[in-house]
Amino acid sequence: MKRTIATIPLFLMLCASLSFAQGVYKGFPAGNCTYYAAQKFDSVSPAPKLNWHGNASAWLQNALSAGWRVSASAYDARPQSIIVWNDGGYGHVGWVEQVSNGRILVSEMNWTGFGQSSSTWLPLSNLTRGRYGQYRFVGYIFPTRFVGPIRRP
Repeated sequence: MKRTIATIPLFLMLCASLSFAQGVYKGFPAGNCTYYAAQKFDSVSPAPKLNWHGNASAWLQNALSAGWRVSASAYDARPQSIIVWNDGGYGHVGWVEQVSNGRILVSEMNWTGFGQSSSTWLPLSNLTRGRYGQYRFVGYIFPTRFVGPIRRP
């Protein structure tokens, strides 16, 4: 009986330590879409790298305010950019890997399950997602900075 009681706290401590080991990246908790997209963006962007915060739904506006190029047109898709969706709540972000024949290949985290990364092809003609179409396309964030005045989308 004592062994069973001691085993459960040990198991819980191990699980907690594994989740803390994954940690955060620039304030975005491991396992979330923002954690994944922030790392992808920083792998290709110039200094200062990703320099905004917030839920995924606010990323387009926050990136624009931080001086990054953005577009609200689905057809402006480019590889190595962040794609943003808004569902009226936290939203979702992914990473554009490829653009081909009117479709984009998006890699992402936390769409198929918490902490799981996945990839899917989406048609540029309809980037709305979700079982009930609740994730509406907002735009793209490109890893290039503004040189001149910022234009709002």
